[in-house]
Amino acid sequence: MTSRPGNVAEVERLRKLYEDELEAILQDGVDAGLFRLDDTKVTPLAIIAMLTGISIRYQADGRLSLNRIETLYVGMVRRLVGL
Repeated sequence: MTSRPGNVAEVERLRKLYEDELEAILQDGVDAGLFRLDDTKVTPLAIIAMLTGISIRYQADGRLSLNRIETLYVGMVRRLVGL
């Protein structure tokens, strides 16, 4: 394994931890019959991408209020997990 500059290796390690944790939560929901996922590996990545994307794109003076964005995102994630 090659060494990574700065904190890249640590960031990658932490990212893997939260990706794995979300995947496990979703898999538990599938196993309990609560969630229906198209793919247990892709769905958590889609959810994470949505959440990181909005943190970059959100503008307080934008078209949608923070509350409206929250409502939209909750609905989208619920649909992603089959609720």
